[in-house]
Amino acid sequence: MSCCRRAEETGRRIVLFALLSILLLISGCVTTSVLLDTNILSAEEMRSAAAAQQKFNALRIEPRGGRWNELIGYVLYKDGVDVRTDGRAQSRGKLTLSEALAEYERYLRVEYVSNQSRAIVSGIAREEAVIGYTLVGEGMDVDLWEDVSQKDPSKIILILYFDDVRIAD
Repeated sequence: MSCCRRAEETGRRIVLFALLSILLLISGCVTTSVLLDTNILSAEEMRSAAAAQQKFNALRIEPRGGRWNELIGYVLYKDGVDVRTDGRAQSRGKLTLSEALAEYERYLRVEYVSNQSRAIVSGIAREEAVIGYTLVGEGMDVDLWEDVSQKDPSKIILILYFDDVRIAD
């Protein structure tokens, strides 16, 4: 009987060790990225000299799906920030917030897109400082995560996720 008890106790320890290992692995994965705060800007904030005239790196984003060409957005970010995504993104060089808004509005007129809303502009905050902006319509969801697994604290790597959240007709 003692042999069976030892085998049972050893089995329990192995299962406990395996569960703890999995738990540690999962908790380690959770802390490799942090969702950044985005705050919708007021009209005054959008017109401020700093935001309207400063040049940012610009990405034009288009979600996948049957109606992707009807929905666009922009992500503007400062130099020294690296943005990675697996979605449809096209570099637009350097744009000011005003230029990105004008390009967004021009796209709506040229493509005759009547079901996309005016741009909702949000500031991307990291450690109480704005490092960029998003410009999207109501039908697009944008999340930016910071990759905090970087060994070099001077590098800022953002992971961009975006999707069309409109209800299909």
